[in-house]
Amino acid sequence: NAIGEADFEGALELWKALSAWEKMHMSMEEGNDNCKGFFRVLDEKRNNIAATSNLLANHKKLESLENALEKALEEEDQEEISEVFEAFQKENEAHLTFEETIMMPEVMGLVNDGESLKKIMMEDVLPAVDDMEFFL
Repeated sequence: NAIGEADFEGALELWKALSAWEKMHMSMEEGNDNCKGFFRVLDEKRNNIAATSNLLANHKKLESLENALEKALEEEDQEEISEVFEAFQKENEAHLTFEETIMMPEVMGLVNDGESLKKIMMEDVLPAVDDMEFFL
């Protein structure tokens, strides 16, 4: 569906919020200067599962689509926006499903191993959040 002129600004604002969430989501998993990130925790504690499952590679695919969408938005190319967003939406949904399929059994494994998920979140994941008010 083409975005009407009146809807363009609203769509742009929604994309900015979604994009910010996506970046935060990736940072929490990949880590940054403030923390390890959940992928590294899983690799350290659960037999390199993030690396062997190529979880990071999935982020690269999404980043490529996000960059293409940013470009289309800057150029206000409504046809390209619609095409790229549709591709992004499909890839993002598949990505989240894939991550959940890989990571949730490993989270349960951490619990069964006696790991403190609260400690992992506080030390290795949440420090990646640069805007806690937005996150919450």
